[in-house]
Amino acid sequence: MNGSCSAGELLEAAQHYEAFHELTQGRIWKDETGHYLNLLACESLVRTYRLLSDRMLENKEYKQAIKILIKASEIAEEGNDRSMEGEAALYLGSAYLAAGEYETALTVLRRYSEIATSMDDDLNLGRAYEAIAKVLQSQGQMTEAIKYLEKVVKIARNNFQSLDVIRASTMLGDIYNEKGQYSKASEYFQQAFSTTVELMKTALMDETKVHYGIARAHQLMLTMTGYIESADMDSLNCLLSWKESRTQVKYDPVLGKETFQPNSCQKTTEWKEGEGKGKKGNRKREEEEEGKKEEEKKKEKEKKKKKRNETVKRHTEIVPLKIWLATG
Repeated sequence: MNGSCSAGELLEAAQHYEAFHELTQGRIWKDETGHYLNLLACESLVRTYRLLSDRMLENKEYKQAIKILIKASEIAEEGNDRSMEGEAALYLGSAYLAAGEYETALTVLRRYSEIATSMDDDLNLGRAYEAIAKVLQSQGQMTEAIKYLEKVVKIARNNFQSLDVIRASTMLGDIYNEKGQYSKASEYFQQAFSTTVELMKTALMDETKVHYGIARAHQLMLTMTGYIESADMDSLNCLLSWKESRTQVKYDPVLGKETFQPNSCQKTTEWKEGEGKGKKGNRKREEEEEGKKEEEKKKEKEKKKKKRNETVKRHTEIVPLKIWLATG
């Protein structure tokens, strides 16, 4: 039996499996392969109920879908098969989510996660966490949803489930994008895109690339707005530097958590720990040479800064800053 069956065919199948189930209840009958007939009846009935519930959910018949999935959960428990019981809980929890009954959905889905944990089943545990995250997201509990989705990404990576990584990373990107935290959104959308590239799935590559591009655009817009609003000479220098080089922008703690600055505007000192150890004889000479180089760099930097200041002053007197920045 598959999902292409009509609702009428599924109802008829359910009636036959219900009769089969009634006949095998309390019996220890086995088929020729040694499988208990009651367990086979339970599995077939649960599968049929699930397919029926899919049709009902498509038609937004939430109450009927929940009712039949409750029956499926009861049958799964009777079959004494933890895997089947967990799957039934997943579908029931998802139906409660679709119906907007969030607290009940969480209760059922947490039972699913407990079943997966008891079985050391990482794949189903990841599915449980993803479903729980969707409920929390619907409730507006974004911080908690993020925690569960991060667990999903970790589990999926450890088990080489690339599609799960893509899905969870995209969900994380969406959450951070809505929160206005565009750097984190970019990070997760890039993670999703990189994973699709590894899979060579063109359709997914196109979709994740668009998500990543939008997040990067938001990130850049916030950065530039921050510098324009600062309206000081250092900010103008950074804007001019970006306009000339179009280099990637990076985090700037002064402007705020989600603003960034061009590479050329960073004030950082880079050195390698332990460099020069064991070379005492040449150390003084190297330090002198480094000092000269630094002095030359400093002079060159001051020269460029002076030139930029003159250019900024000239341009800002001629055209509005935003229009000038927008031009190539």
